[in-house]
Amino acid sequence: MATINDVWTAYEEARASWSGCNWPTHYGGLGLDLKDLSSADAHRAANRWRAIAANAEAGEEVTAEEEAVLVDMALHLRLRRAVVSMGGISPGLLRVCKRSTRGLCAESLAREWDLAAEWLADIELDARWAEHEGQEAVSAAEDGDWDQALAHARKACSIESAFGAPRGPWEHLEGAIEHAASIAWLARLTGLKRKRPAGAQRLPRRPAFSPSQQAIATAKKMSL
Repeated sequence: MATINDVWTAYEEARASWSGCNWPTHYGGLGLDLKDLSSADAHRAANRWRAIAANAEAGEEVTAEEEAVLVDMALHLRLRRAVVSMGGISPGLLRVCKRSTRGLCAESLAREWDLAAEWLADIELDARWAEHEGQEAVSAAEDGDWDQALAHARKACSIESAFGAPRGPWEHLEGAIEHAASIAWLARLTGLKRKRPAGAQRLPRRPAFSPSQQAIATAKKMSL
């Protein structure tokens, strides 16, 4: 049987389950996978690429992974002539050779990550909004205001699904409240049926026939 404790449990699970982008993405022109990344992570990535762009002319050192991303961006921008093979130094590896092109690619990456940071920040803001609606739902449930509890829980669900995220955590809270509400309403209905107001008297049962009707019915029986 669902209780207010079940509602609290569903709220705590939902609150811990969604605080940002926790599903695979193919974001932007580069198809960035932002799963489990925060807006702060995206800002750091943007700042790193901006630093590489600013120091491109000075030959900023980059990691092998960053070089591969620069190559991907150059190919994405159709700057194929700027991409060269490392030859005998590192067979099979590619590099963006022109410093001006490296700067352009790095700046483009910085802009992509800036946009990603804004999008992730929107998700984080809505996650906090959904959590607030969840809190309001639990408070209303504790007060026995099931209509308000369900309204807040459903709002949390709609916020959660706005970004195309797989529904789940806040939907579980909605289900727990619906179950608890149905039990509360049933208990209240049963109580009203069983409990008669103080001083109320049971109404006398009406006879199936009035006296005159009863006499007519008796006479018909005797004539048969």
